[in-house]
Amino acid sequence: MVFAVNWEKIDKMARDIPLALHALTYVIRLHADLTSEHGAPTLGTQNQAVDFILADPELSRAVATWGATANIGEASTKPYQRLPHDEQRSFSRL
Repeated sequence: MVFAVNWEKIDKMARDIPLALHALTYVIRLHADLTSEHGAPTLGTQNQAVDFILADPELSRAVATWGATANIGEASTKPYQRLPHDEQRSFSRL
């Protein structure tokens, strides 16, 4: 079985691992906000949404800004702060 490898995408993610982690966290939290579920979306959905964010410089900047204030690496028992409703979230209606 042959797998197609998109080296450009892999290279971009490898160069900015914190942004990729922030994007993944954002996608998981967006899914929780939209569906009221406590789980993550399917892997295919996660990958597509993260790719979409990483491909758009404006969304990437917005997610990086959000990630810097969201403290995604900290474990906590209190609920996380809800995502802001702004222009960047409008892509979720697609």
